[in-house]
Amino acid sequence: MFADDCLLYREIQSMNDTKILQDDLDSLQTWQQDCLMEFNSSKCEAITFAKKTKPVKAEYRLHGVIRTAVTSGKYLGVHLSRKRSWNTHVDITTKKAAQSLNFIRINFSCCPARIREQCYKTLVGPQLEYASSVWDNTVKRSTTKVEAVQRSAARFTCMPSQAAQ
Repeated sequence: MFADDCLLYREIQSMNDTKILQDDLDSLQTWQQDCLMEFNSSKCEAITFAKKTKPVKAEYRLHGVIRTAVTSGKYLGVHLSRKRSWNTHVDITTKKAAQSLNFIRINFSCCPARIREQCYKTLVGPQLEYASSVWDNTVKRSTTKVEAVQRSAARFTCMPSQAAQ
């Protein structure tokens, strides 16, 4: 068995806090062994979210291996950035949605508009909408990228099937 989507965090104000977090990691490791679970070490990362220009830095170990420090990470399908910006998430999400839309264009261009619309609603729309209540805001850059995919989909789903290519 695997422990899926596990997250451990702590506010770090001093080096003592980093030791407490490492103790928490050690306890999690013990729990994992007691419950016959296994963390996928290749997916375990460390990320620091900080307002400070020079946050307290430390290396954290799990199974004796230093965890990789990353600038962004994915948790429950949402890409979190160290800079507390949603740009990375919007970029990845719109790229994935555009790829799905292109798949629909290639494979369903001869279908009636209602079928193409249903494909959009099933395969593309949910990608753009997932967790949007968390990341959707008034940043024009994010809105523009999402709306570009939606406009492209609208043009594709509304045109007659013979011209849909």
